[in-house]
Amino acid sequence: MRRIVLLLLGVCFLGGTAGLVFGQSADTEEESWMKRIASPSYGLTLGFYELKFGPEDQESETLLMPGIDLRHFNGVNVPRSGGFYYGYEIGLLANFYLGEAESLFDVSGTMVPGTVESMMAATGFLMVKHGYRFSLGTGDYSPVFGFELGAGIAAGGADIEINNSDGDNIAVLLDEPVGPIFELGLEGGLPLGKDFRFVTRLGITVVPMSPLVTKNRGEMGPVRIGLRGGLTWNH
Repeated sequence: MRRIVLLLLGVCFLGGTAGLVFGQSADTEEESWMKRIASPSYGLTLGFYELKFGPEDQESETLLMPGIDLRHFNGVNVPRSGGFYYGYEIGLLANFYLGEAESLFDVSGTMVPGTVESMMAATGFLMVKHGYRFSLGTGDYSPVFGFELGAGIAAGGADIEINNSDGDNIAVLLDEPVGPIFELGLEGGLPLGKDFRFVTRLGITVVPMSPLVTKNRGEMGPVRIGLRGGLTWNH
């Protein structure tokens, strides 16, 4: 978790620096829109954990890990209606296991009953994003629909507790990694006046180096599916 905090602090510094470089004051309203927007969004994310159990850990079961998705996108060249845009995004993905899966686990060749009591995986990230929006009407204040691609760096932290009948944790968590992150997303937007737009985003996020990996009890998969909504504000 310490790596997540340090990453987000670094992201805030880099984001502010990039904002000073790219977000210069504009001479006209239209030039301002083409240079800077702020777009916070909040929603849900779903991850998948592949639990290993049975003799020599040969059996597996996929456990669902719902969670929250918190982000802030800063666009540095975003037109009012259709067209290409780019910017950078900071965010946090946090997934949790809410059930209690029971299985037999191989502990040094002995089958031991155990229960998955809790799991948590968090990833903080900074992504550069580029996308295209299609205008669904005429004029600058029409609804839009588009797609976007993202790539960046992510740092994660996790916790897992699989207890045997004596209450001992039989899961060994490996080191928290730092690695790349990628995303493919779809976006729809509705205008709410001159400077605001409500947006909904559906995305598939890929974290190749999962923050939740154990030595002998499986790992969280790289793919997370997210749905979130928020506002886009011209400033």
